[in-house]
Amino acid sequence: MAPPGLLLECQKQLEISTFEYNQSLAQHVFCVWQSLGKYIEMQLMQSKASFLPVFGKFTFLKGKVNAPAFLFSDKFLKSFPRIVTKRPLPALTVHGADTNYSTIAADANVMKDQAQSIIEAIFKTIGEATESGVRSARLAFGNLGHIVIEGKCIHFRFDSAFVSRLGGTNNSITKAVPTTLETLEAMAGLRESPSINKPTPVLKQPAVAFNNYLQEPKTEVKIKQVEKRKTKRPSPQLVKCASDSIVGITPTILPRFLIPDHPRASRATSVVQNLIVEQAYARLDSEIQAHNERKAALEREYEARAYNAEIRTLKHRAEKAISQRDTSAHLTQQVSEKLAREEQAQAIQTLDLITILPQPRIRSKSEEKTRKAHLMQQLHDQVKTKNAREDQRQRVQRDEERFFLENVHRQDEVEKKEAAERKQLEKETLLKEWSRQMSHK
Repeated sequence: MAPPGLLLECQKQLEISTFEYNQSLAQHVFCVWQSLGKYIEMQLMQSKASFLPVFGKFTFLKGKVNAPAFLFSDKFLKSFPRIVTKRPLPALTVHGADTNYSTIAADANVMKDQAQSIIEAIFKTIGEATESGVRSARLAFGNLGHIVIEGKCIHFRFDSAFVSRLGGTNNSITKAVPTTLETLEAMAGLRESPSINKPTPVLKQPAVAFNNYLQEPKTEVKIKQVEKRKTKRPSPQLVKCASDSIVGITPTILPRFLIPDHPRASRATSVVQNLIVEQAYARLDSEIQAHNERKAALEREYEARAYNAEIRTLKHRAEKAISQRDTSAHLTQQVSEKLAREEQAQAIQTLDLITILPQPRIRSKSEEKTRKAHLMQQLHDQVKTKNAREDQRQRVQRDEERFFLENVHRQDEVEKKEAAERKQLEKETLLKEWSRQMSHK
């Protein structure tokens, strides 16, 4: 059977990932998907609800054990808000425990974190494909049913055969109770388990799916529900004690401290006891060998991962050290070049500023006295010249002020004379005009 397209797409995305850890998960996608389907099927067959946080909850309607239902989780709907779906009210469903990734990982021969990462990657691919709304797909989920994608709508539809098998398991009319001898022989592999050859009742009406859950098929006869008891596989010592205590049809298994030292054993029970013990020890040896092989494979995988992580760490450290060394060498070279340029510029500037001055001539005391007297005479002459220049400047200033005042007075007199003449002229003109007017009258 060819693998579904969505799983192949998820596997390719893991293979082209830049992380080495994601690339190592690509080869286990199909095994983990099959193990997840088997685990959910086993939980539902035991009338237990199972909650898968990254996708949804596989549960039952309250009061209807043979009516499975599915609810999308809030995390899935929040991660892909553009998805369109319908779901029943959570209050009408049975609560369940979270999915046990350890059981799924043991069935798929991988580690727990690997199984969880693969499951999250698969449902992320399913959500992205649904949110894009450009494709339609149908992905089988074990024997439970199918995940149906139509555009941006996604539904989970249970298979009618699984619903029929679930109803037959929960509503069996009669159940043959095997004896202790038959149970022990079935555990040892000498007889087939009665539950394998159990006939599956056929429902009179097929199951009909509405939205994401299946309605309970209507039957005419109400069948009494019989709870399944989970029997734990006993150890070889307990098998031996139980086979020794078989008497008649309804034997009893005594505790270890009540078993006699020399129990009575018939010829028939001795043969069965030997066969049961041999088969139990053979099965125990095979399980121990398989466990050791799985443990050795996990140890080898752990060693390979640790070796790859160490190689990657050493590579990153080497690259970082080389980068730091190159950067340090480049900065050191730049600093040395800058210091050399500064020293060269300072040397050139120092040479330009150097001047050679003549040394003063050594003089005697008399020469120094004569020189000082000469300098004093020059100073007095300069002071005298300065005073004479100042006196001359003051005389020139006084003469200029006197000349200015004389010119001002002279101008004032000229203006007064012109004003008197103008006034006399006007007066004469007025008299002439007045006399002319009077003569005309």
